[in-house]
Amino acid sequence: MTNTVKRKITLKEEVKSILVVRSAPLPRTFEALKKLRQEYSKAEISILVQPEVKDEIEKTGLADKVIVGIKRGRIGLFRNLPLVFQLRKRVFDLVAIIYNTEDISWYGNLRLFVSGIRV
Repeated sequence: MTNTVKRKITLKEEVKSILVVRSAPLPRTFEALKKLRQEYSKAEISILVQPEVKDEIEKTGLADKVIVGIKRGRIGLFRNLPLVFQLRKRVFDLVAIIYNTEDISWYGNLRLFVSGIRV
């Protein structure tokens, strides 16, 4: 069991750690990372990716940490429980899910996954 401290973030300047969950093509991912880097310049940005894109993400330098955790298929809370427990050990102030489409109604699995991490 981890001791997770929940705190309310009220200002952008208070955001120290961001978790980005990639679920979109790389160009959209890079665009989102650039925007996050501009908006939260002092925050540490970690991104959760599939193994096949790890090197490309690292080359950009847009993320401070690249977490490889999505092996294949859709990410979900129960399918990825070991990853959920690993990520719970860290405190993230903000999460950004980069969607592949504007219709996010079927992305409930990602929202449930993030709620399991307690972001």
